[in-house]
Amino acid sequence: MVTPKTGKPRGRPTKLLTEDPERYAIALSDALQAMGMGEKDSFYLSAALMFSEAVDSAEMADGRVRVTYESARPGFPSVTISGKSDTIRGKSKLRRKRGQQEVGVRPEDAAWRKHMGLAFIVALSTKDFGVGCASIRSLADSVGENAFAEAVLIPMLQQKFQPPDFSPPD
Repeated sequence: MVTPKTGKPRGRPTKLLTEDPERYAIALSDALQAMGMGEKDSFYLSAALMFSEAVDSAEMADGRVRVTYESARPGFPSVTISGKSDTIRGKSKLRRKRGQQEVGVRPEDAAWRKHMGLAFIVALSTKDFGVGCASIRSLADSVGENAFAEAVLIPMLQQKFQPPDFSPPD
């Protein structure tokens, strides 16, 4: 027996950007692209940073650091970095599922992406800790993301300005 057609699109309905748990990876990718990284590389890096763990790092001859990521993480056993990168990229571009109507960008989603992308840019590029904290808090507050700013962006900024510890181990 064949199930009757309902006229509704297949699968789970898409979430609003402000409810999507992967929205921060999209904002990080927006920031990386604004800072000059290519689109595909920015989505790949944001997926690696958000959904995997660094297992090894080595300094290369030209001074850059090469980091190796393990794609399996507790709670995400079958996630690959390239697969997650493609998913995030599709959400960023509002890629439609088959049979789904085309949707435009909501103004509140555009404002959220702009403000959170700028907050990531500030966290990655500011030269003054006090000004950076104030800017991040202001940008995150304007879109209701205070908890994320205090839990992730401000500690990221603190690590950037914290001097390295060269003391010998005990």
